[in-house]
Amino acid sequence: MAAASGEDPLVVGFITAFASATAYLAVASSPASTIVFSSGYLKIGDFLKVGWRMAITSLTLLLLLSHFLWPHFSDWR
Repeated sequence: MAAASGEDPLVVGFITAFASATAYLAVASSPASTIVFSSGYLKIGDFLKVGWRMAITSLTLLLLLSHFLWPHFSDWR
């Protein structure tokens, strides 16, 4: 889709990865989370308590890896 719209696929991929890193904060981020939530044992706050840490960790790793790996992607073109 990125190539069809004239955009750089690496940039679109990076934006997609960055946006999906915050999915941990939502109850409906995966079917398994929704099933566990519907059991009644967990509250939305429980997902937020763990989710913000996972989102920060994912974003940090994504930024660090992109900083060190991004220069190597230009060699592939």
